[in-house]
Amino acid sequence: MLGDTVPAREATVSIREESQGDASAVRGVHEQAFGGPYEPRLVDMLRNANRVTLSLVAVAAGQVVGHVLFSPVTVEPPSGNLRWAAPDPRLAVTGSPAST
Repeated sequence: MLGDTVPAREATVSIREESQGDASAVRGVHEQAFGGPYEPRLVDMLRNANRVTLSLVAVAAGQVVGHVLFSPVTVEPPSGNLRWAAPDPRLAVTGSPAST
């Protein structure tokens, strides 16, 4: 990961679905990655509106260090509607474990 102080060969990162207990750590990851409250609020708004298709966290040393959220989108081509799930373009990854 960019800015990581642990050599990649020594870091073990696992990916799993986000659980309810991860919300605070996910907020911390977004705040650290983007430097403000806007992105964490957006994630909360998508959750509260039940607009999350898939939410994944990256975990290293027992701490959430990354997050990606997929939400539904609709593409309207001339021939009809297609339904998709798209990742939030603001994928968050930190250089060190986020505080929980």
